[in-house]
Amino acid sequence: SSGINAEWPLRPGVKSGISEHLINSCEDCSDGEVMDNISTTLQFLTYDDANIIQLGEQGVLKCVPTLLKRWIGNERGESIADSLIKMLTKMSVLVVVKERIVSLVNVGVKIPEVLVDIFETSSDLDVLKGTIDCIKNMLTDSMMLHEHFSNQKFIDTCISRTKGDDLDTEYKVKILWSIVTRLSYNNPSKFAELLSPHTHL
Repeated sequence: SSGINAEWPLRPGVKSGISEHLINSCEDCSDGEVMDNISTTLQFLTYDDANIIQLGEQGVLKCVPTLLKRWIGNERGESIADSLIKMLTKMSVLVVVKERIVSLVNVGVKIPEVLVDIFETSSDLDVLKGTIDCIKNMLTDSMMLHEHFSNQKFIDTCISRTKGDDLDTEYKVKILWSIVTRLSYNNPSKFAELLSPHTHL
């Protein structure tokens, strides 16, 4: 992990503290109530951009996919997942975080893939809306993550979610405009192929 962390642009003077302790604690945590408190605290830390950089340096992104997969189906798990996704949503506003996510994908830590799975399967409305906001941020201001969402499974899920009754109009518009339309910018011909099964809409 030290090699991966070395890729993160370190800032002089960043001190390890509560955030590093929380990250280390959550990796081995099996208590839902404790993990709920940890994930909520991590979420609140991201309201300060300086904390986002520090969390990135301390490796929080590396453990997010494992944590989401572990807790999404557990008792209290939806609340934990919701906080972790909201944390990731705040972090992914920054281009440097998008770069970090790409570098992690390249070594097998696939945050986009986990988000796509949650987007497809979750029945929890808060988690679902949070996942849409998170993916939207990942696709904004940079195209570096577009290829990781430009696949048939994801596009099919986008279309089916806009046809369903779970989401309100605001979030259906976010899917179509902030996600689907934005993905088309990167590779219009490939996107046309992905959308072709749905051209009857």
